[in-house]
Amino acid sequence: MSENELSKDTFQLGITMAGASSAGCYIGGVMDYFFEVLDQWEAAKKGKRKVKSSDGEWIEVDLTEEQKKMVPPHKVMIEVIGGNSGGGMTTAMTGLHAIKGKFNPVQEIDLSKEREETGNVFYDSWVGLGDKGKVTTFQRGLDTGDLSDGKIHSILNSSFIEEIAKKAFVLEGDSETDPTDNLPDYFSRDLEMVIAHAMLRGVPLEIPFGNNTNKKLRSAPRHATYEHFLLSHLKLNNGTPTNPDEYIYLNPYDDHVKKQIQMIAMATGAFPIGLMYRKFDTSLFNENYIKRTISRVVDQKLWEANPSMFQNILWTNFPDPYSSLTVDGGAINNEPFGEVENILRARANPGVAERKDMKVLDDNDYQKYGLIMIDPFPDRPELRKPYSEEKDLFGVAPSIVGTLWDQAKIKRHELKYLLDDQFYRGVVYPVKYEKVIEDQQEKYEKIDYPLATASIGAFGGFLDIKFRNHDFFLGRDNARNFMRAFLSMPFDPENNTVHPIHEAWKKSNGEFDEEMIERFKIVITDKETKETNMYLPIIPDVNLIFKEEEPPAGETYSSMDRYKYSVKDMPKYDAKELHERYGDIYERVKRVLDILVDMIPRSRLSFLLKGVLVFKGFIKKKIAKEGANFLIDTILEDLRCRKLLK
Repeated sequence: MSENELSKDTFQLGITMAGASSAGCYIGGVMDYFFEVLDQWEAAKKGKRKVKSSDGEWIEVDLTEEQKKMVPPHKVMIEVIGGNSGGGMTTAMTGLHAIKGKFNPVQEIDLSKEREETGNVFYDSWVGLGDKGKVTTFQRGLDTGDLSDGKIHSILNSSFIEEIAKKAFVLEGDSETDPTDNLPDYFSRDLEMVIAHAMLRGVPLEIPFGNNTNKKLRSAPRHATYEHFLLSHLKLNNGTPTNPDEYIYLNPYDDHVKKQIQMIAMATGAFPIGLMYRKFDTSLFNENYIKRTISRVVDQKLWEANPSMFQNILWTNFPDPYSSLTVDGGAINNEPFGEVENILRARANPGVAERKDMKVLDDNDYQKYGLIMIDPFPDRPELRKPYSEEKDLFGVAPSIVGTLWDQAKIKRHELKYLLDDQFYRGVVYPVKYEKVIEDQQEKYEKIDYPLATASIGAFGGFLDIKFRNHDFFLGRDNARNFMRAFLSMPFDPENNTVHPIHEAWKKSNGEFDEEMIERFKIVITDKETKETNMYLPIIPDVNLIFKEEEPPAGETYSSMDRYKYSVKDMPKYDAKELHERYGDIYERVKRVLDILVDMIPRSRLSFLLKGVLVFKGFIKKKIAKEGANFLIDTILEDLRCRKLLK
């Protein structure tokens, strides 16, 4: 079979996971359902179904003959995954979960019982988070142990992040273990993973301004612009070690790579100021790796191992040795979907070097690959507050910060390349409906704030495990609805609109399997034109095969569960729990004030100020008390606005 024929049988996918902070539990839930469906589909192709036994273990049972006939035979291959912040950490979890190759979705949890480890990296890392027995993540974040060296590293004590990293990014095995041994069939054996970072030390990119007279002289003038965006670019490479000057080998069994992955995950999740920054140096990323990676980003050729820009850029003043503190990549690029698509595009169109030379779609062509973004906080322009002109400096100053952040994150390359339909793209984001009665009729309306962890600037998940648990299962529910309603291709055989992956849905007599189509079809009716169109899924949710009840009138199998939620009600937080933490909040604020006082330089004026604060301890106590009360009031007000308070 030729390469072109093989590509028609397989749909290639890339997945981007956006910045999330504590809402990483939502992304984890989405990925958990993706794994469940893809694993069940692979088992179903072999005539099996995975079910949970009475002792809690997953076992395989035989499908019935009728069920076997309804299993779609085409293929999906995940080629590239990428992310930032909470999405970057989940990207790393996804890569390692794939390499581990063990099926263990979390379909339900009873929080009224004592919480136990599930063995599911997404649930245990994101929902369990830093809870330790009866000590919550929030309590641990207020602990002052990290201030014992007399320095303030972050608003919250971030030690629990290191515990999660050391536990989540470790697989059993030795350095000789092939990381592709247990890889599921729906993951590429050359899987690539890109994770974003914002480096506080920029790398100078020099632009020559030499003229005919002086350009050959050492003193020829150059202008420097500084690159602060860096990618951790990992490659599975079919189980063969990569050149460390080019890529990081995606092998979590290797001790050095294990340390790299742990640091990469902690660094991308280092929410600026809120969580502790991390440090990169040449013990983790060598000089040539940094140069090549920056060259690929600058030239928008992330598929090239040794880009020409690496040779062309002037590296005369590259810091030697290079080291830098790094924070959450969302400070520069919160949704690295362009980087994922860049790699995916080259894989779907081998031999095509430049986007400008490509013509992926014409009258006889089709979308060969697709990009899915999972975004807990989608930047939808219609949700942005109307522009309000500031009246004075105190209004302009914070607006400048917002402007600089917007400009740092602008998607120039993506805007240029993503305004066509050359490939499929879709986004999974938080949506939840509630049933209401209007004019004695039932209908469903969207909840304004469907994500509990979105509260307190996305730090709400640190407050309560109930918030994280709800959002994890909302992620699973939204992933289900996305697969069954939106991750699809048009299907209209009468007008010759059939994607090649769905050509395989034909029976031996050349006719389409109507029973299979009936089970998975997606029917969309335009509310204005009343025109009805049919679609078939890219990833068929084979859980539909196991449904015994028929859909209600006007529904399809794919739409009958769209308003069902694993956790029906929004979680509610008891304000009493926060007030019980008043002492912890007060102590952390007071300890921070102590350190700030010690940092005041020795001058006559500062000595006087410092003396007042030291000898008039009640002033510090007053400030700490007011600060603690302000934080509690702010948190409760935000929860109240989002209807998350009891």
